Amino acid sequence: MYALTSTDTLRLWEQAQMQRSPERSRALVAAASPGDGETILRALPLGTCHARILALRRATLGPLMPCEARCPACHEKMEFNVSADGLLENAARARATVDVEHDGTTFTFRPPTLGDVLDAQHHDDPEAFLARRCFVDPEGAEVAAEVVREAEDKLFDADPLALVVLGLACPACGADWRETLDVAGYVLHELGRQAQALLYDIHRLACAYGWTEGDVLALSPWRRRQYLAWAEA
Repeated sequence: MYALTSTDTLRLWEQAQMQRSPERSRALVAAASPGDGETILRALPLGTCHARILALRRATLGPLMPCEARCPACHEKMEFNVSADGLLENAARARATVDVEHDGTTFTFRPPTLGDVLDAQHHDDPEAFLARRCFVDPEGAEVAAEVVREAEDKLFDADPLALVVLGLACPACGADWRETLDVAGYVLHELGRQAQALLYDIHRLACAYGWTEGDVLALSPWRRRQYLAWAEA
């Protein structure tokens, strides 16, 4: 997995300002999969998409992901690191399908893909749409609501990175709770902070030396820091 360049970071962040959440995820997956076309990207299970985004984040910013949360019991603010390596280990447990037994019939479902989620946002009931889309066999069978609910629970186990849930414990009061980590949203937030810092550096160097954005981005980070130090001296 290659690391994002400064130009990549600015492009992704700019795109994200005009996109809804599923399209933002798609943009990150595409950046992490430069050799894959749209058909391949849409067929990727959500867990695989999140694995690629995490690998891209690890290559660009390192494996430790600083996070914060507030205890729901005492409201203590917590700061902690999540390991991208640790999360990526869960990807090995992914399965292609799950079976649900009901009234003597075996119903088979597959985990949702990126294409499923992109299409679901255009429907009034996205969850019902995903349930129908991910139902594999037997073809044409009526699927009871309780079957769908059981399938949803099993699909989380079949695709562990589709929904990343962190188990947390408050050091102040000892309360335990769970928080969901929005993988794409987290990485885009980090890239946004990087992009804003880059734009400010471009602004300062353009004012000091008359350079264009391309001139500044062509510099290595080390050389950029040297010129910034001299410009502010």
